[in-house]
Amino acid sequence: MWEGTWEGKIDFMVAPVDDFKIILGMDFLRKVKVMPLPFLRSMVSPEEEMPCVVSIVTEGSSEIPLLSAMQVKKGLKNKQVTYMATRKEKEDGSGKPMPKVIKGVLEEFNDMMSPKLPKRLPPRRKENHKIELEPGAKPPAMGLYKMALPKLKELKRQLKKLLDAGFIQPSKAPYGAVVLF
Repeated sequence: MWEGTWEGKIDFMVAPVDDFKIILGMDFLRKVKVMPLPFLRSMVSPEEEMPCVVSIVTEGSSEIPLLSAMQVKKGLKNKQVTYMATRKEKEDGSGKPMPKVIKGVLEEFNDMMSPKLPKRLPPRRKENHKIELEPGAKPPAMGLYKMALPKLKELKRQLKKLLDAGFIQPSKAPYGAVVLF
């Protein structure tokens, strides 16, 4: 193979790739001892016999001009003409069809499932269920960690909203529950 002034033997894997003519992986970089220099848009092969610099050709501009929130705010304040666009994914219903098994279960229990969520939890029963621990049982060994403040704030907001709506109730579990966020 040769690229620019570099010439050598390397192993290749042929694969149909639309976007690139060639992909040089880590094996190539280690074997040929190539150092990428992105600020010069080139690669350097510092071989003792024949060091060389290979230019990298990129198609189009890789930089997308973006404005910060401060720049937009300043532009609006100075009454500059401002356009804002957002992407909205169109829901065309072309998703995967529902499996027949699931469709059958939904049709079988159609009378038990309401189209809307209930506004509150079901009424309390005589039996107040809780998790009984065996004497001397230890909690699962898992280290605690601090949650980032914005995530903690959002978690508290969502839990309060669900508690106030009556969709959830405080846990009776003797140990803290893991929260996936």
